[in-house]
Amino acid sequence: MASWPTGVGRRRLDIVDSTNAEGQRIADELEEPTWIMARMQTKGRGRRNRPWSMTLGNFAASLVMTIPGKDQHGAASLRTYSAALALRDACIKMYGRESQFQLKWPNDLLLNRGKLAGILLECSERQTKLVLVIGFGVNLASSPTIIQPKSDADRKCPLAVNLIGETGILTSPEDFLTVLANMFQIREKQLQSEGFASIRADWLKYASGIGEQVRMNHGTETIRGRFEGLDDAGRAVLISEGQRCYLPAGDMELEAEDGHDVTDD
Repeated sequence: MASWPTGVGRRRLDIVDSTNAEGQRIADELEEPTWIMARMQTKGRGRRNRPWSMTLGNFAASLVMTIPGKDQHGAASLRTYSAALALRDACIKMYGRESQFQLKWPNDLLLNRGKLAGILLECSERQTKLVLVIGFGVNLASSPTIIQPKSDADRKCPLAVNLIGETGILTSPEDFLTVLANMFQIREKQLQSEGFASIRADWLKYASGIGEQVRMNHGTETIRGRFEGLDDAGRAVLISEGQRCYLPAGDMELEAEDGHDVTDD
């Protein structure tokens, strides 16, 4: 097993409401990038405050870091992609099966086309600095039932997968954290030294849905079209009714040729 990366802190908790919330609470007292891992979350959440269900044996951790520079919010948002690559790298390092892990815009990791993990980025301004908290939730040992938004009639679909079910390998959250922390450090160095273009190129290699018909839910707007990838600012590029659309955030769903949703992510 890899050693813990230098210059990076680590805190392990038995129970917490949310590792992201804890990261925001303790950010001012930290002197280095720090991971917070909890064996259990009572109020885990995903994007748009959607609940993230966690059971014992699964993985919940957040990295708290400070973003320097002028365009702090723009720089912070790019970590969506380096974090996703690091998460994929960690899974491949531990489980192999490189071709089976794909990235889904904007913040999910798929395994055999089922949702394995999600990432949540949250920022807060603290005087002259921007604190970025990156939360990771990974189904190591079990798969929660994913409840669709109310607009989708709260239907329940068996969309989630877990690592032991797909690979037969059980990993402790502690071991997974060590590998993920190392992989994130590598991707962060890549972002710092080579810029976002390098991260973007790698993300596109492993992205799900490139060239396919998708539905993008962006705020209250729904846009259908062909997913072309990412631009150099990290926005999703969609060709819809002959027009090129750029979306900085939203939710993406694959669609079948008849226009209905493909519910395998």
